[in-house]
Amino acid sequence: MPNAEPPAQRADRRAQPPPARARSLAEAFRLAVAEHPDRVAVTADDGELTYRDLAARAERVAAALRAAGVGADTPVPLIADPGLDLVVGLVAATLSGGAYVPVDPAVPELRIRWLVADCAAPVVLATTRTAGFAPDVPAVLIDDPDEVATPTPPAPVAGTDLAYVMHTSGPTGAPEGVLVEHRSVLHLFTATDHRFGFGADDVWPLLHSVGFDLSVWELWGALLHGGRLVVVPRAVTRDARRLHALVTAESVTVLNQTPTAFRHFQAAGPTPPSLRAVVLAGEHVDVETLRPWFARHGDTGPQLVTTYGSTETTVHASCHRLTTADLDAPSVSPIGRPLPGVTFHLAGEELFVSGPGVARGYLNRAARTARRFVVRDGERTFRTGDRVRPLPDGGFAWLGRADDQLNVRGHRVEPAEVEAVVNQHPEVEACLVTTTATTGDPELVAYVVPPPGVTGDPVWWERLRLEVAGRVAEALPHHLRPHRYLPVAELPRTRDGEVDRANPGRTTTQHLLTQLWREALNTQTTPTLTDDFATLGGTSESLRHLLSRVEHHFGITLPPDTTTADPDEVTIATLAAEVDAHTLAAPHSQDRAHNHAD
Repeated sequence: MPNAEPPAQRADRRAQPPPARARSLAEAFRLAVAEHPDRVAVTADDGELTYRDLAARAERVAAALRAAGVGADTPVPLIADPGLDLVVGLVAATLSGGAYVPVDPAVPELRIRWLVADCAAPVVLATTRTAGFAPDVPAVLIDDPDEVATPTPPAPVAGTDLAYVMHTSGPTGAPEGVLVEHRSVLHLFTATDHRFGFGADDVWPLLHSVGFDLSVWELWGALLHGGRLVVVPRAVTRDARRLHALVTAESVTVLNQTPTAFRHFQAAGPTPPSLRAVVLAGEHVDVETLRPWFARHGDTGPQLVTTYGSTETTVHASCHRLTTADLDAPSVSPIGRPLPGVTFHLAGEELFVSGPGVARGYLNRAARTARRFVVRDGERTFRTGDRVRPLPDGGFAWLGRADDQLNVRGHRVEPAEVEAVVNQHPEVEACLVTTTATTGDPELVAYVVPPPGVTGDPVWWERLRLEVAGRVAEALPHHLRPHRYLPVAELPRTRDGEVDRANPGRTTTQHLLTQLWREALNTQTTPTLTDDFATLGGTSESLRHLLSRVEHHFGITLPPDTTTADPDEVTIATLAAEVDAHTLAAPHSQDRAHNHAD
């Protein structure tokens, strides 16, 4: 964070939320157990646990953690598959006084070891299946904890103690762990109680990976209120139809999704009758995509709420109830008003957030913490990097990013982290990672500069693409893996000599098509990527000739809707997309997750 304070322009502070009835998540959970001992706390494919049973199992594991040296602010890497053991582990780490560090066993093993090493933890919390992922660190087994002869009594957990460490994509080429305190999570629920009124009758799906901060909202939203948590199998999170069936069968009342995933969920079937609230988070909302929802429900169905926040502001910092009135301004992406106790400051268009939800900082990143966090008016303030503007109703609209950070299916992506892995290949001269939209969903694309003289060699390029994709799959989780790799002769530069990320330049395909285009039109003029063939004098006959040459040159067969298109419907950009779709397949390891919850 810069030394200079955020400027004076600011949103009016919202009313303060009611005080939390507990000082920590551990205390709040124990209160829920005392009030609802025999209610079902969690269901999963491998069974169910009441609050009493969950507490008993978690306390036993917590005792083993304390015996292994875990105490206040001790990071505890947790490696477990979705199921009862995962929830027991999350609660146990919390009851032990330590801070859980979620590590998804589905990510590459190299990344798991890096995350564990980053924590310098005395112990990992795992299962008999996953303990081998961190062989150099002693493990406490969730499914087979050692009996502690003389358990250490649980020490009181303070609100300022760490609750968890959540790793996000980092701009320096490595993940960075965000340090979140108990009081921040408790504030999240006291500040949203006026909107949702969560209670013991609510059913929450644990839909998102525990490495994604929406899982914090799902886990504790259920367990702090006496509700039921449904652990969603990994395969179901990636299939909108199966998820829709699960939500219906389990009588889910609170559904949390990214706007992209919710679009697929809406198309999977009628709204489940049990739903009373849908919370859209992780991405900005395109209001236009919600027309089918409002056509079905108007303003009388389950409340549809969009939220804004980040890992550094503990999931949600503002919220907005969406209504049919929002359809009157479809170009606006509303993020609503700050939650009670939260303050928004504006530096030009850049948003700074203050309040009890702001995290402590970054693990082992003192300089990065100093740049992004500062104390203002006695409160920690986080520089978000998001651009917003005030709205007449007192809320705010999201405009975009002030830096290079990207968002893919609710996951934030720092391009530098992906580029660092791609650039490790000795035959890659340079790389630029950005996003493109495929059928409405954002996907990562890597523009790769190979050595001079080989850019147009398709055999060489295919070998390089497979090798690079393999390296990326070994090092990065799915959401950080490019969906496509495209060769470019060079990366474009701005007048200042910096890489122009907004304009990655013409791909090799686009360069070759430009040459064929000019030959077909017998012109030296270089068309833009969006000039249609007719604008530059092309006829139907010359277009057929061009398309025939394209098929011969690239060794492909174009689809009928392309070969029969009119000249004013064809541009270099659209034609290149068709060619690339046939010649540059996605990496074999990429998992196309329709529900985007991994």
